[in-house]
Amino acid sequence: MRAFRNAFNMFRMPSKIPSRNSSNGVRIGCASGFWGDSSSVTSQLLATGNTDYIVYDYLSEITMGLLAARKMKDPEGGFIFEFISQIAPHLIEIKERNIKLVSNAGGLDPLTLSNSLKDIADKLNIPELKIAVVTGDGMLHQASKIRSELMPLDLDTNRPFPTNP
Repeated sequence: MRAFRNAFNMFRMPSKIPSRNSSNGVRIGCASGFWGDSSSVTSQLLATGNTDYIVYDYLSEITMGLLAARKMKDPEGGFIFEFISQIAPHLIEIKERNIKLVSNAGGLDPLTLSNSLKDIADKLNIPELKIAVVTGDGMLHQASKIRSELMPLDLDTNRPFPTNP
């Protein structure tokens, strides 16, 4: 029985959880695992009082396809709009507590999401909010060049891809 109890205790949460201000590590919480995940997780993670980083992961192949379809209708529609509504009510607290957010909610339009967040931060009087954006992985603007020079073929049909992206 003692061996079982010792093995079980290995998986128990420590009584004192280290934070980023500790030399023992950081606390990372995940608020989203897919587009459509619960919108209440940000509040829950903030309520713990010791979260250093909050991660929002939205993208999958299906999500990218949905964002591409939306972006074709609206050139500034290629990001996850819900991300804004999830964090906007908490932005002041997030800034005051120096919590870092990591997200791929920018999808196909990270700059528009960044600008939207900056606008909200300005309205909340948080002009010093730091927002980093990763760009450069979009290939759509090179689609015609790739088709004409490389002539890629569909693996299933061995025919050229459709001409409209």
